[in-house]
Amino acid sequence: MNQPLLSVSLITYNQAKFIRQCLDGIVTQQTSFPMEVLIHDDASTDGTQEIIKEYAEKYPRLISPILQKENQYSKGVKIDMEYNYKRARGKYIATCEGDDFWTDPHKLQRQVDILERHADYSLCCHACSVLEEETKKLEQPPQLCGQAKGMEFDYSKKLELGWFFHTLSVVFRREMLDPNQWHMFHYYRDVHQFYYLLKQGKGYYIDQVMGTYRTHAGGVYRGMSRELQIHTDLQVFNELYAKEKDPFLKEEMETQLEELAFLCLRHHKFGSFFGYAQTLRPRPTPSMYLSTAKHIATYYMKKMTRTNEH
Repeated sequence: MNQPLLSVSLITYNQAKFIRQCLDGIVTQQTSFPMEVLIHDDASTDGTQEIIKEYAEKYPRLISPILQKENQYSKGVKIDMEYNYKRARGKYIATCEGDDFWTDPHKLQRQVDILERHADYSLCCHACSVLEEETKKLEQPPQLCGQAKGMEFDYSKKLELGWFFHTLSVVFRREMLDPNQWHMFHYYRDVHQFYYLLKQGKGYYIDQVMGTYRTHAGGVYRGMSRELQIHTDLQVFNELYAKEKDPFLKEEMETQLEELAFLCLRHHKFGSFFGYAQTLRPRPTPSMYLSTAKHIATYYMKKMTRTNEH
């Protein structure tokens, strides 16, 4: 096989219901460059591995699978980093998970073309629709760029818009990965990866739907309550902020604390609210509690209004 220009990193676990659609979106990509597909299955027990074997036999020059017999995630192994990124040979890496899928056969070509033309871009991503598996409801993303086809962005844009792209949409420069970072953080997530990529270069967002993010009851994150989701996110950002002392990261944590405090008010969990309010405003007075509550409610109402407008 020729030296690939791009490596696809695909991680799977018990996704037999979805994996064919995911793999079809990958193998039908039309590119002018060679690529490789690196699959890591984390000891699935539902038939996912058998489907992966089928595709690997059909596309032996394209697909290179690792099929685990013991689950590695439960052992604290960082799957993408340890099993896929380390063996990637491409100049660029595209990421996906087995329950998501690509819908445009020219997706990778468009992204690589942009990165090849702009050496100052560290990553390229695109708009994605969101499919709710149980109801089959397909939600289209808001148009972020008006009449433009895309936009440059940095981390401050993420703070302004929230998470406006999904992991399945990202192609990034492999040379900008620092393997040492994987071992510096207990809670290493995509957040760390995107943060450090955007510290080294700009991102570019293509305002065109070229993939679908699937939500379903089996997803780990979706299975959490909103409060637990935010707690998890806070652990990630707190660890990252402790190292970087970046004001953007502090603002990120404050925004999440505000949402947590608002959720506590909404569900009449006043003890928890006072705890979060104290984190936001050290040594508060009663009037500061009221001020914090008003600020949080105003913030959250604005957020809901923006969401409804989109």
